[in-house]
Amino acid sequence: MASSTQLKIDPKETMNLAQQLYEGGLITYMRTDSVSLSDEGVQAARAAVQARYGSAALPPSPRQHHSKAKNAQEAHEAIRPSGAFPDPATATLDGAPLSGPLLALYDLIYRRTLASQMTDMQGVKTAVYLGFDSDVFAAAGKVVTDAGFTVLYDDARETGDEPQLVPPLPVGTPCLVKEAAAEVRSTPAPPRFTLASLVKALESSEVGRPSTYVPTLDTLQERGYVTVIKRQLVVTWRGLLVSQYLTENFSLFTSAQFTALMETELDQIASGNVQYAAYLDHFWRGQLEPAVARASTQPPVLPVPGVAGASVRLIDGQPTLIMGGLERPIPEQVMPEDLTVDVAQGILSGQTTFKKPVKKKK
Repeated sequence: MASSTQLKIDPKETMNLAQQLYEGGLITYMRTDSVSLSDEGVQAARAAVQARYGSAALPPSPRQHHSKAKNAQEAHEAIRPSGAFPDPATATLDGAPLSGPLLALYDLIYRRTLASQMTDMQGVKTAVYLGFDSDVFAAAGKVVTDAGFTVLYDDARETGDEPQLVPPLPVGTPCLVKEAAAEVRSTPAPPRFTLASLVKALESSEVGRPSTYVPTLDTLQERGYVTVIKRQLVVTWRGLLVSQYLTENFSLFTSAQFTALMETELDQIASGNVQYAAYLDHFWRGQLEPAVARASTQPPVLPVPGVAGASVRLIDGQPTLIMGGLERPIPEQVMPEDLTVDVAQGILSGQTTFKKPVKKKK
């Protein structure tokens, strides 16, 4: 979600802010993943572009956008400013000018909507080859000749991934080396999910819809499966244990493919193409009931990496360390990656608070 990556606003707050803008008449219905605009929205957007940047910024005909997701909710149009597209600088809510996060979110919606009806960016891809004795160094980039819609909104610039600009250099131009540096790079481990990147992953897998993303994220946190540390989602011991049990006993129902397929089947029920009673009978008798009958009644047990003879299991709903014949509940602030030999010994001795270990820079 652009609001999370660019405005640093989490999905739940984004929906709360969008609700206020919607109720105040500033934007259209916000619980939609549609990317298409109504005819009214297209004409209002083109009029706003014409007023701000002139006819040169408009393509000859309106641009039409369509969602790639099979289960996209396109009964509603894309989120956009309502009415005559009030300018962010003059837009008001309940008689007061927009400010703070409300202004930031409305401005983002405004800019993206106008950008969707503007011309493409035009540029020339450029490569420069520098010869030094027998070695050749190369640099590639782009020279922008017409900013197009990126004058208002550019994903690459907003995320810091914009291509480098290469100056025009005629062949044979001597270049003075002012500074030279060698870098050693290694492939980093995949980053943890953030609230925004998890929503993006759900969208890519066609799991859920805008109206379900926030409740899903809330459930993960409220049940203690994950916690947010420095904007990243960190899985807890409870989350690992529950995931282990569900994966071992109900793998069919925890796969993204199953959830995405169910979304499609529910749409077919809603459209009358599938009878709900027959679907539910198959779901229960053919899938869920046999899985429940086969499921283990024993709670899962996970070994603790790097701590010999230690394991973790749920006892009375509490993640518990088992080691050397002793059982002790694991304090909530101790994440799986924090459970070292020293921390394990501290837990067994009754210690309940722990300092976060400082990771040494490589």
